[in-house]
Amino acid sequence: VRNADDPDLPLLITSSYKVRRGAQAVNDVAMARLPGLWEHFSLWMDPSATRTSPFAIVHPIRLSGTITLQIPEEFELQNPAQIPDSVRKKFVTGHLTPGLHEDRLEMPFQISLQTGRFPAFEYPNYQSAVRSTLELLTPEITLKRRGPSGSESGPSRAP
Repeated sequence: VRNADDPDLPLLITSSYKVRRGAQAVNDVAMARLPGLWEHFSLWMDPSATRTSPFAIVHPIRLSGTITLQIPEEFELQNPAQIPDSVRKKFVTGHLTPGLHEDRLEMPFQISLQTGRFPAFEYPNYQSAVRSTLELLTPEITLKRRGPSGSESGPSRAP
């Protein structure tokens, strides 16, 4: 954590985490949804279907980082073009730039949340924008085993 003691500077938080065995493999296909743990914590507000008061986003929120998926050598990325790459809504803009680099998928991202005071009737639109952003940051990834189809059936070891 940097700049926590200076309110004139942006608060910078650097984190890194690994998710082991985050994919479920059956036969020749492994599927995983990337977790977006910190991003979810930073963006999500508890939903309220009956909000009657205005709401505010007082401080600018800008998230940037890189999501990296290590691809085991026996697998290859299936349909990388299906990974969403941007969201642009009234409350949030963001982009994700997927790139395949040998044995890993790297996805640098940037997200910006608009500040301001908003009437209660806009809250469902805000929630929708956050959901779209979290979907952008937590894409479902499909990996396919390289080579000829195996003869095993049932669950196999997950990457």
